[in-house]
Amino acid sequence: MSLFVWSSIVVVVILCALAAYSTMVAANQIQKSNSELDTSVDPAIRRHPFLLNPIIMMYIVVGIFMTIVLFFYWARGE
Repeated sequence: MSLFVWSSIVVVVILCALAAYSTMVAANQIQKSNSELDTSVDPAIRRHPFLLNPIIMMYIVVGIFMTIVLFFYWARGE
């Protein structure tokens, strides 16, 4: 297999692991609170609502990984 396939597999595995971990953390927080309803919003979240959103953070992480992979292949000349 080519280097592109292996590097893509590594990126996908890392992203799946991060997504699974963040899902488990969210599920544990819901179990600890014994409620599916939201509680009051923390002041830090009010100030930075996008930075503490896990979906948006995953898009940022994916963008960074893809930029690194694309830059790597561009630098190699492929």
